[in-house]
Amino acid sequence: MKGICLTSACLILCISVGLAQSTFTATASTAWNLGTTWGGACASGCAAGIDYPGALDDAYIQGFSVRIPGGNFSVNNLYVAFNTINGITKSTGTVNLTINGELAAIDPSQDYIPPTVSVINNTATNFTLIFTGASTQDVINPAGWSASAPLKAINFNPASSATTLVIGDLAIANSGLLTLQNGTLRLDGALQTAASATSATVTCNVGTTLLINTGNIAGSGGGPATSFPTVTINGTLTSSTSSTSYVNATTFNLGANANLNIGFSGANQTQGWWYQSNSPSSISLDATSTVNYSANTAQNVQGLNYGNLTLSGSGTITKTSVGGTLLIAGGLTVNSSNVTFNSDASTGVAIGGILTNNGTWAPADLVVFNGTGSGPTIYP
Repeated sequence: MKGICLTSACLILCISVGLAQSTFTATASTAWNLGTTWGGACASGCAAGIDYPGALDDAYIQGFSVRIPGGNFSVNNLYVAFNTINGITKSTGTVNLTINGELAAIDPSQDYIPPTVSVINNTATNFTLIFTGASTQDVINPAGWSASAPLKAINFNPASSATTLVIGDLAIANSGLLTLQNGTLRLDGALQTAASATSATVTCNVGTTLLINTGNIAGSGGGPATSFPTVTINGTLTSSTSSTSYVNATTFNLGANANLNIGFSGANQTQGWWYQSNSPSSISLDATSTVNYSANTAQNVQGLNYGNLTLSGSGTITKTSVGGTLLIAGGLTVNSSNVTFNSDASTGVAIGGILTNNGTWAPADLVVFNGTGSGPTIYP
């Protein structure tokens, strides 16, 4: 789209080339990068933003199956009919589709509605959806992306580390990959796997934050009895103070210098950050990582091998050691005067680094300072 305007009084030439936003509506089941797919005339050598959707444009697909060839393509907002099977699919090669706005399923009136079929056929991990949040914070519409339309490979990668992206319900396909590349991803729904999925991975890179706001992480079909196959945190995972903000994972990894802030609390927080006894089969907490039981209410502290362990929260609250010995490679911090830490004779504590007790702790169990960490042993 090109426009030229001349103001005779000031003799100023204003030229804008390809900077306007347009709406493209699919009219044929052909290739994404052809104008004929979008009601135009161009059948080869077509241009993004002119003949087919570009980074600033909105795309609507209803009743057609648009194929994306190998390569890198961009769109602003992407809307796909909630009941169109394979409304978007790939043809050959590696495809990266960058979405700068939102992804949403719509009904014939263009109202938001969760998809009822697999409207995006990205069954291969070489078809990646990349969300930048350049034009909106809600990158997957809060109406949700149901388990009927699981996504295979998705990457959240805003340009700025200060950017927060927001998603509602989201399901990951079997062997799927969700990667938080940069910034903060706020989960306002349930993150789960597709039905019968046995393999899928969530990875948060160094410097990123995954914030579980009003949702949770679970497995096939969702719900507290299921577990997401693998969750790996190399940045920060924070769950809000809530009785539903659990993180259920079969394998849970907390990397070097990574942080886990646990807000999950209430009657169903009987052990750690998972629902009741639905604990991970494998837990790896790096010796330099920090786990913070941070709910503004009572919590149980599961006996595990921790790197650093912090007990915090506002209000007058109690944290209680359960399930065996706390083995802490680094430091144990009772963060403030309003926090009481209860540990009894059935739960020992071994501390390799610094004990900082700014609250109340009168242990009834054996406390071992094994000197595996560095610095002074007890403060204050």
